Amino acid sequence: MVLKALLISLALIFVAELGDKTQLTVLALSARFKKPLQVFVGAAVAFAILNGIDVGLGEAGTLLSADLFAQQEYPRAMASQGKYILSANDLAGAISTETLLAGLPVAKRMAVPASQFRLADPSLEVISLPADAVKAAGAQIHTGQAVNIYCIKPAPKQDQP
Repeated sequence: MVLKALLISLALIFVAELGDKTQLTVLALSARFKKPLQVFVGAAVAFAILNGIDVGLGEAGTLLSADLFAQQEYPRAMASQGKYILSANDLAGAISTETLLAGLPVAKRMAVPASQFRLADPSLEVISLPADAVKAAGAQIHTGQAVNIYCIKPAPKQDQP
């Protein structure tokens, strides 16, 4: 299963990245500096950092479905607390807010309805656009997904005494 994920990721990213801005930038940098090894290492490290962030965010932002979970019985004390999702069906359509570990109960704070999921503080959100085939950016966004645009508001200036 690990090898399958590796090979599919390799093939899809290889095809998706052909002729994109990153490849053209690396080509231009290599031609300019005539130091292909240093350009390769710099590009590989940058790509590893960015994709490491993406993998981390992707794991926490997974759209959940009931078939991803095995139903287990909870101890009465745990079930009566109201802190945990007791049915796999209640997870359908929710989005995980953090990494869910296999075999452990899912706390209600760890899976929220899609309408409540945000990668940033809601006060930072400026606009959310539904993506369609015309607006999708280089096939990185799929039809039906939303694009959230964030803006960090400057702190109000305080008068100096």
